[in-house]
Formats: sequence, structure tokens, C-alpha cells
Amino acid sequence: MILTKPKTYLLLQTLIICLLVLYQCLWLFADTVEGRIVSFPERYKNSDNGGYIGVEYIVDGVLYNEYFTRNARPKQFTNIPIKYFSFYPSYSRADNDFDAWMPSIIFYLIFFLGTTILFLPYKNTVIPDGSLFEIKLKFPFIKLI
Repeated sequence: MILTKPKTYLLLQTLIICLLVLYQCLWLFADTVEGRIVSFPERYKNSDNGGYIGVEYIVDGVLYNEYFTRNARPKQFTNIPIKYFSFYPSYSRADNDFDAWMPSIIFYLIFFLGTTILFLPYKNTVIPDGSLFEIKLKFPFIKLI
């Protein structure tokens, strides 16, 4: 399939958005367990907001340890909900909106800025106006013609 520069840009944006939404949909079906906060790293012990927390959680009798962003959780909290995949329990995240959406949003913003800088400027020397792209299922997937 041969596409123009604007159509290729829109295809790439749509593809990444669809993949990120699919990734988020996978987490909707993930299991949840209560994790126990076991540590605040030393440099953040006196801070009331930033930093990381060490959390351990048990799935099917196996203990897993993970670090998550603290997100202004008070030091008095001892447990937080953890989401994990039942087929791969060592891959997990804290069950809150920040930990759920922020990595995907940051990834998309970086991708958006990069592709916009490459594709949209008029008089672009990287990808000239009138360029055509060949999209195929074999490597290389995208080829500038």
C-alpha cells in the first residue's frame, strides 16, 4: 500500500493510539490483590509526596516485590491495591489512575511530538513534501519512496 505523507502520519498516529488503548483494555481484565508497603527509599523518608515505595504482594503462594511511584500516599498507608496479569503475575502496577494512564500518555506525547516534527513542517528537509511511503507486512514495514 502506498500512502502520501499526511496519510502516513495519520496512520501512524491511529496505530499507536489503537495499540495503547488495547494495552489499557488488557488491564481491565487483570486481577487485583492487596499489596503491602514494605519500604520507602531512604532519600524520600522525610518527604510527604514524591518518590517510590517498595511493595510486596502474594499471588498463588509466590511473593513478588515491586517499586511503584508514591503519588503522595501518606506514610501511614500500609496497603495498596495491585493489578497483575494472571498469566504473568510478576508484571504489575498500582491500581490507581496515575499509574494506569500516565505511562501511556507520556509515551504517546513523546511519539506525537517526534512524528509531528518529522512529518508536518512545511519545507521539511528530513521528509520532503510529496514523499510517498510504502507500507507492507514484511521488513522494512515502512519505506520512503
